Amino acid sequence: MTYQALGNVVNPQLIGDTSTTQKLPLGSIVRAVDPTFGVGEFIYVQVSNSVTQYDAVAIKANYKAAPLTLTNSQTAIEVGFAQTAVGTKDSYAWLQKAGRPVIRLAAACEKDVKLYATATGGVLDDASTSVLIAGLYATTSATNTAVATGTTCVTRFPVIMRNAF
Repeated sequence: MTYQALGNVVNPQLIGDTSTTQKLPLGSIVRAVDPTFGVGEFIYVQVSNSVTQYDAVAIKANYKAAPLTLTNSQTAIEVGFAQTAVGTKDSYAWLQKAGRPVIRLAAACEKDVKLYATATGGVLDDASTSVLIAGLYATTSATNTAVATGTTCVTRFPVIMRNAF
């Protein structure tokens, strides 16, 4: 992916880059475009754990983020999607909030269905749990063999829905 910021934005950290040095205020929002995936919206965060490329990520009120799980979804206020791996704890990175992110889905996850947090960090599934990620769906099914390396999804400002069922 080659997302480039839109407009006259001075962006000291490119969308696909990570840094151990904070270059923008946490929570900064930027719109960017990719030739394949179109326009997306991204939020600037600090990760508290390493993040695998395409992870669903829980974002806390202080813009600290970690791979989404059933546990941390209970205290997260937002969800984003890592389009770049972040290997170093406490690094700064952009997470996609809207558009067509690629996301890690569990094996055999179907398309066009509700997606839920799982016990596996960063991986979503269509198997119902108490934590629905509303406003998000996969455009293709995941493979039957293992956790998909990434499946294109569509999202418009996803919301974590706890105990809604």
